[in-house]
Formats: sequence, structure tokens, C-alpha cells
Amino acid sequence: MSDAVIAADLRINRQREFLLAVDDLALPAGEVHAFVGHNGSGKSTFLEAVLGLVEPDSGSVRIFGCPVAEFRSRVSRRQALGAQIQGTTWSPSVRVNEILSIHRTHYGLWHDECAEALGMGELMKLTYRKLSTGQRRRVDLTVALAHRPDLAVLDEPTSGLDPNFARNLAALLQELRASGSTLLVATHNEAELNNADNVVWLKNGRVKANGALWSLLGSTLGDVSVSLVVDRPQAVATEIEKHATTVEIAGDRVIGYGGPALRSFALSGMKHLRPSEFHIRAVNAGDFLKLIREEAGA
Repeated sequence: MSDAVIAADLRINRQREFLLAVDDLALPAGEVHAFVGHNGSGKSTFLEAVLGLVEPDSGSVRIFGCPVAEFRSRVSRRQALGAQIQGTTWSPSVRVNEILSIHRTHYGLWHDECAEALGMGELMKLTYRKLSTGQRRRVDLTVALAHRPDLAVLDEPTSGLDPNFARNLAALLQELRASGSTLLVATHNEAELNNADNVVWLKNGRVKANGALWSLLGSTLGDVSVSLVVDRPQAVATEIEKHATTVEIAGDRVIGYGGPALRSFALSGMKHLRPSEFHIRAVNAGDFLKLIREEAGA
């Protein structure tokens, strides 16, 4: 499988305290790549570099084998891109139907199902100033996706969307992936993470991990979570630590994450701890996002 995006020795200094440093990252075409990390970790900066909106201090980004600047300079290739990024705005007096008309003229392509899924019909006559945050996000997403781009770059696309439109967007993105599009999605959303083929974890401007979600879960937390309510949480946490990757205490509740050793202990060796409440389940995307938040606050 060919790569849609390749970043090599990429360095971007945006502030004196921040450096985006991506040494070697290849993102296969035809997949959904989720970018996760705490706020300020470099997700948006990387996506802006892919779009050519920020100039690297050194290194390179290539889209479908072509340097970004060259890709953007060719109209036919530029039309293969779709983008929804933070901070996009339009003139307050422009109407939604005018925005979408500009899109049709620029791209020469239009797919009604995208506009319908994102509810454009009810917004057509409204001016941009009258749109709520969620409505503006829907317009941005329509502009990004209605021409069915080969590469779509989306920065927290479900932020501000009501649940119905978030579900519609998820279905639309899966349809695009099935048709061969590549999607780069910065997210804090568990559902979007579950729908990704690949997850890139950025921390302090560097790639901390890159791989399938199940692989990242296994390498960071394990495959099982155990939760129990006990009278002596600190003593119980000390006992569980012998079998777990990570243990946390929340009041009288002890939560452990781990692999086969924790699973075996939970199923056969935990009775003597006498929990008043006990649960065991598979580790999930929500646990991974929680880990990212906790590491950011450490």
C-alpha cells in the first residue's frame, strides 16, 4: 500500500517553548489516521504542515509522493484536498448558500449526500454571523468533504456538533474511507478513535506512539481493567500493583490495568480482598484518552 503522507525530519518552531519534531512518519493511503494528544501537543501544527499552512524550519512533508508546496501549486492536485481546521471564518454577511456556491465553483464537484448528512438545507439562507458554533462546524465540514477529496484533514471535527450530526459525520467518513479516501483526524473523541485504522499519539511535539489502537492499548495499559470498591484502598492498590501495569485510587475504588497476570489474579486470587463491588472488562479507547489526559497533567 502506498503512503498518502510522509513526514521526514520535520521541525517547526512555533514558540520558544514548543518544537514540533517528527522524525519519520508514514501514513498509508486509504486509511483513517487519528491524531491524539493533550492540547498543545502538536496535533494542529502537524495538520497545518500537511496542508502547507505553516512552513517547516527544516525537514519535509510529502503528499502522495509530492512535496506539499508543489502539490498545492497544481490546481488539479489541490482539489484532491479537503480541510476543516480551527479558526476558519467567513465574512459575517455572507450566506451559507453563497459559501457552498463558491465551493462548487472552485472544486467543480458536489455530492448532495454530504450536504444532506450535515443538514445544509436548513442553513442555506442564513448569514454566517447568525450561525451557532455547531452550525459553523457543519458548514466547514461540508466545504471540506462535499467534493469527496482523496485526502481530508480534519481538526476535531465533532467539536460543537450535536449527537445526530456527529453520527452522520461518522457514517460519511466511513463511506469516504471505503471509497479510497485517506483521512487525518485530530480528536479527543472516543468514537472517532474507535473508527480509526491507525492512531498517532503526539506528546510535547513528538510522536510518542504510532499504530493500531489495540496495539497502543496493549503497550500502555494492557488488555483488561479491574475495578473494585474496598475498605482499605491503599493496601489493596499495593497488592494489585504486583500484577498490574497501572493502578489508580479514586476514593474507596481501586482501578487496575494490565494483561494476563492481572486477569488471572482478578478471576482467582482477589476473593481475599473482599470487595463490596467488583468489575472486570476489556480496556477501551476511553481508557487510552484518560491516560493521555493524566500524562499531560503529570
